[in-house]
Amino acid sequence: MRAIETITWDEESGDICLIDQTRLPNSYHIIRCSSVDRLIRAIGRLEIRGAPALGVAGAYGIALAARRIREREHAQFMRMLHEEAGRISAARPTAVNLSFGVRTVMDEVEKANSVAEARSFALSAARRVADVDARSCHSL
Repeated sequence: MRAIETITWDEESGDICLIDQTRLPNSYHIIRCSSVDRLIRAIGRLEIRGAPALGVAGAYGIALAARRIREREHAQFMRMLHEEAGRISAARPTAVNLSFGVRTVMDEVEKANSVAEARSFALSAARRVADVDARSCHSL
């Protein structure tokens, strides 16, 4: 049996896809977040619930922001990414896992020497956060 993931990254579109927790158990609906604004709205509306899912949302949120920022100059790109990271973390300031996911990915992105490298590092780090979460959940 294939596991259903609460939150995933769509490789083709670069969107975050998540199960709308507000509709469960009566219906199953996937929300597609193609912008940081939509992700922040999903967090605020409690469409994403649970500490682990919020950590993954924060991690993928940085990857989404990195993909959507069009700035090509590295220092300016990083400044803009830091702003987006702050907005994502502030979406639910008491959610420790949300901030952890954001911080974990940003720590990796800080090692990048170019915009392309920053985007790559962001997605790789976000996937690691999601993989660790999935392994933890499955082990329970």
